[in-house]
Amino acid sequence: MKTLDRGFEILEYIVEAGEPVSIHRLMELTGLDRSTVYRYLNVLLERRYIQPDPQNRGFVAGCRVLELSGSILVSLNVRDIARPHLLALSNGLSLTAHLAIRDVDQILYLDKIETQRSLPIISRIGSRAPLYCTSLGKVFLAFEEPAVVDELLAGLTLTRRTESTITDMKTLRRELDAIRERGYAVDNEENELGVFCIASPIFGVSESIAAAISVTGLKRQFADQGRIAERLTTVASEISAALGGSGDPGSRDRLP
Repeated sequence: MKTLDRGFEILEYIVEAGEPVSIHRLMELTGLDRSTVYRYLNVLLERRYIQPDPQNRGFVAGCRVLELSGSILVSLNVRDIARPHLLALSNGLSLTAHLAIRDVDQILYLDKIETQRSLPIISRIGSRAPLYCTSLGKVFLAFEEPAVVDELLAGLTLTRRTESTITDMKTLRRELDAIRERGYAVDNEENELGVFCIASPIFGVSESIAAAISVTGLKRQFADQGRIAERLTTVASEISAALGGSGDPGSRDRLP
C-alpha cells in the first residue's frame, strides 16, 4: 500500500504543479533516489498518466488524466442538464437532436430527441459512431487538447463511408481548423447518404470539452444553415454555462 500511495503522491504533484516537474524536484519531494523515482515514472508514462515535457524540462500531466477528468465531469449530470435544452432545440427546429461524449476513438450517444416532423435517424442511445466523419466526432477532434488530438489522429483509419467522407489527413486537419474558427462542425453526408448534421461543443468547469450536441436532418432542411448553427451554438453555450464552463469556443486556442 505504501508503494501505491507514493505513486499517487508523485502523480498528484505533477498534475497540480501547473508546470513541468523535474526528476530532481520529485527526488526532493519523496526522499527517494533517482532510480526509484524513475521506476514510478515509467509506470505512469506507460499508462499515459504523465508525459515528457516537449522542451525536456521534466514531466507534465498526460492524456489519460484529461480523458478521465472529462469522463467524470460528463457522468455527473450532463444528460439531465442537457435534456430540456435538447427538447426545445429539436422542437424548435423540427430536427433530431443528439447529445454525445467521446469514448476513446469514437463518439457515444447519451441522448436523442426526435419530433413527429424530424427525420428518423438510425442512431440510438448507447450506440457509437466514428470521430472523423460525424459532426459530433469532428467537434471533439477540433476542441480536445492538442496532445489528445494528435494521439487520436495518429490512431485513426479514415475509411470512406460515402463519396463525401474525408479520407485525407491533411484535409481533415484543415477541416478541424475551420471548425475551431467558426465554433461548430458540419457533416455533409459524410457518414450517411442523405443525412446532414451540425454539432457544437459543450465545455465543463475545467474549460475542456465535456460533450457535444448536434441537430440532424435532410440536407434540404438546412437551407438556412447559418440560423440553425447560431441556435445550436447558443444552446450549447447555455448547457456549458450550466456545467460551469464559459461556453465560448472562440476563446480557446487549441490548434494541434
